[in-house]
Amino acid sequence: MAMAITASEARRDLLGLIERVSLDHSEIEITSKRWSAVLMS
Repeated sequence: MAMAITASEARRDLLGLIERVSLDHSEIEITSKRWSAVLMS
């Protein structure tokens, strides 16, 4: 299952999140009040 974080959290650590999904081949769901997206590699 994908980890879920808020858009604010994603903004604070975007480079760290990119590194994490690249190394782990995992997905991170980024959510806000209006939308959601998935960061994956």
